[in-house]
Amino acid sequence: MILEEKWAALLALDCAYGAEMAKAEFSCLLARLRRERGETQEVFGKRLGLNYQRIGRLERGEDNPSIGRIGGYLAALGLRSHLTV
Repeated sequence: MILEEKWAALLALDCAYGAEMAKAEFSCLLARLRRERGETQEVFGKRLGLNYQRIGRLERGEDNPSIGRIGGYLAALGLRSHLTV
């Protein structure tokens, strides 16, 4: 493998790892916010305009919402998001 191919492979791995970490962090945040509010997945979902099954998938990291949707979910909770690079 030439050097450029090695760097490309490492970059792809880093991007995939970063995406999985971001999804895991969001999943944990969503579950924590729901628990802190003492809400069921059903009540929390209604607040976000989602059903309880979707909340469960989001909390388990099984769903992959876009950045726009994440911003919308946070706004519905009275929170703001910002991206740091």
